Amino acid sequence: MVTRGQDRYITQNDYFRRLSRVYRKEMAGFCHVCPATPVLPLNPSRMKPAIESEEMYMSTEENARTIRRIYDELWNGRKLAVADDLIAEGATNYDTGLLPIPFGPEEMKGTIRMVTAAFPDNRHEVEEVIAEADTVVLRCTLTGTHEGPFMGIPPTGKRIEVTEIHIYRLKGGKAVEHRVGRDDLGAMRQLGVIADAIPEPGSAPRASAANTPE
Repeated sequence: MVTRGQDRYITQNDYFRRLSRVYRKEMAGFCHVCPATPVLPLNPSRMKPAIESEEMYMSTEENARTIRRIYDELWNGRKLAVADDLIAEGATNYDTGLLPIPFGPEEMKGTIRMVTAAFPDNRHEVEEVIAEADTVVLRCTLTGTHEGPFMGIPPTGKRIEVTEIHIYRLKGGKAVEHRVGRDDLGAMRQLGVIADAIPEPGSAPRASAANTPE
C-alpha cells in the first residue's frame, strides 16, 4: 500500500516513520512547555460503590464472628450472659418444626440449661461457617453423654454424636432468625429409644428402650 504526498508517492513505512518523528517532537515540546495537569478531587459518588462493598464485607465478617460466638462462648463456654449480645429480642426460631417459636436471649439460655442438664459434657464442634450479607450458615457436630432426663427419656449413659446445619439471619449485629437441619432420628437411635430402621441381615428385631421390660 502507498500514500500520495507532495506530488510523489511514498511507501507506507516511510509515512509512519515521518509521523512518528513528528509525534515525538510534539510530545517533547508538550512535556517541556505545558503546565502539569492539575489533579482533580475524587468524585464521592464514584467512591460510594467501593465504600459500600467494603462495609458489606466487614459486616459479613462480623456476622460470621457473631454466630461463631454462639457456639464457642454461649454453648461450649456456658457463658449465658453472652446471649444478650448475640440474640435479638423477639427473634424467631423455626428449628425443625413447621411453626415458628420465640428465640430471644432468655429462650436461648433456657435451651442451653435444658440440654446441659441432660448432657453435662455437651459440646458443639464447629466445622464450617459460610457467610453472605446478612445470612450465616454454620455446620457443626454435637456430642454429649446422656446423664440426665431429656424430653421424657430417663438417663441412658450413652454418648451421642449428632450432625447439625444452622442457618441464621442477622440484623444490627444480632441473630433475628434461626433454622436448623439436625439428625434427631440418629440421636434417638444412639440413645436406644428407637430401633434401627434396617436391622442387620439374619438378626432378630431389636426392642426399643421404651418397650424393654424393667
